[in-house]
Amino acid sequence: MIRLTIILLGIFLIPLCGGAASAAVNNLPPLQQLQESVNHAVASVRHSVVTVKARKKGASTGGGTLWYESIGSGFFVDARGFILTNYHVVEEAEEITVIIWRSGKNEFQARVAHSDRVLDLSLLKIDDVEAFPVVGFGNSDRIETGDWVISIGSPFGFDHSISLGIVSDLHRDLMIEGLHYKDMIQTDAVINEGNSGGPLVDIFGNVIGVGTAIYAP
Repeated sequence: MIRLTIILLGIFLIPLCGGAASAAVNNLPPLQQLQESVNHAVASVRHSVVTVKARKKGASTGGGTLWYESIGSGFFVDARGFILTNYHVVEEAEEITVIIWRSGKNEFQARVAHSDRVLDLSLLKIDDVEAFPVVGFGNSDRIETGDWVISIGSPFGFDHSISLGIVSDLHRDLMIEGLHYKDMIQTDAVINEGNSGGPLVDIFGNVIGVGTAIYAP
């Protein structure tokens, strides 16, 4: 069986500290420290992560129109309803639906506010009167090979799935399906179809990257 190597796009963000919870964690045995840190990191960002469904149309073999759905992930970067995801998740979408879990499943229609095809990023906007929980940001310039990282997203449509791994390498340049990805973070955290656009966070729960591509030679 070929083991897939996961590549993520690094984003440069404002550094934040771990907060008061870090001091309490430091008094625990090493393995329990790791467990508590992971639990705290997941809890701090999980409710900011959403599922993104994009309805697209293509040509069928019979010459007619074939409708299909692209599933990815995203996360709130602004409480007014701005969500960051991958460009390829919503590219040429006729309709975009964002699924949010707050006291049950909630669906919102979204629109593309801005896109950058080179970075494979899109900023979505949903309109609602409530404020949305946003992620905290870390600094991908400060991560090192071997650092613990956590991936959160909707692989195969399974909302809020969590996987733990490490930074395998930094500054990867790769060609994947004809696209040139530059300065990427490589991680062994398990990522599958549907994770695209979801956050990669450090052990303190701060976003340091966006799940972008799977490389399978």
